[in-house]
Amino acid sequence: MPLDLTWAERQIFVKHAWGPGPILDMFSALGFKAVCAAVKLNLFEALETGGPQTPAGLASKINAGERGIGLLLAALWGLGYVARRGKLRYVNSAMTRAWLLASSPVNLGKMLGYFEDASDRWTRLDVSIRNGKPAEMCDAWLDRHPGSWERYHANLYAVAELISGEIVVRAKLPLTAKRLIDIGGSHGLYSVRFCEKYPGLEAAIFDWPQARKSAEETIERHGMSKRIRFQEGDFFRDGIGEGYDAALLFNVIRIYPEKDAISLLKKTREALRSGGKVFVADQFNSTTPTPFSRVNAFLILLELYNGSPGHSYSATDAQIMLREAGFARPREILLRHAPGISMIEGVRP
Repeated sequence: MPLDLTWAERQIFVKHAWGPGPILDMFSALGFKAVCAAVKLNLFEALETGGPQTPAGLASKINAGERGIGLLLAALWGLGYVARRGKLRYVNSAMTRAWLLASSPVNLGKMLGYFEDASDRWTRLDVSIRNGKPAEMCDAWLDRHPGSWERYHANLYAVAELISGEIVVRAKLPLTAKRLIDIGGSHGLYSVRFCEKYPGLEAAIFDWPQARKSAEETIERHGMSKRIRFQEGDFFRDGIGEGYDAALLFNVIRIYPEKDAISLLKKTREALRSGGKVFVADQFNSTTPTPFSRVNAFLILLELYNGSPGHSYSATDAQIMLREAGFARPREILLRHAPGISMIEGVRP
């Protein structure tokens, strides 16, 4: 909720607790829903064309009720998503232009649908915590709700847009690398970025069938259909091939118990040639230097706890598991632009 509190409000609500601080989170929840509604209504895209607009003009443009649009715009103005021009005309704020439009360098609007789904699943977070296990596995919940898998992969794609540039710089492959396997590659953007950097590289995205549509759309959109393919399968039951120069395991081991995670790492090692590298990226919470990065990291870990049987592994845990799986020289690679996320590199002897 990017609400700019005054100095007095910060003292009252945050520092001294003279006022009811929890009310900020209560209204943050409503503010999040307001932004979700605006994205669903295509409000921000409509505001971007035609100059400053009145509630009546915008309502007509997006086929919505004038009174509701007026109230929504007023709320979005208070939250910083739109700016006022005069008393009754609105435009997108600089923040919205930077992060929530189709033309934005990274469109975080793709993430909102998934987080709205997650907020629905969090209504049973207390049950998960009381029972010591998820009230319902995330994949089962996604299967029951039409469109939710698409929103899930769209969220991961948006995250990849934010961090993939740094990842391909920090995860170094030999210039002679020919084959990469992206295990649990979902949307496929990481494979695209590696293939863009290494012209002689080809990639296989190995994932569940629910990821095929998202991956193939990404491959087609980036003109990589001759170099990247989608391989449908189950991580544990199906073969993943062999002779790869590198393997990616991004946001995967966290959804499995340690025994299964090590088993998957062993399978990955066998798929690599001698000297091949594996890169395991996850919310290892290795470095959380600011209050925002700390709360970001731990809320994500709580989200994982609420929907998977896995574990909140540390970077040290991951390095130990890589050694147990037969990898040599595991080392952590910190990501400067992704709070709480890092990569662990391992080499097949």
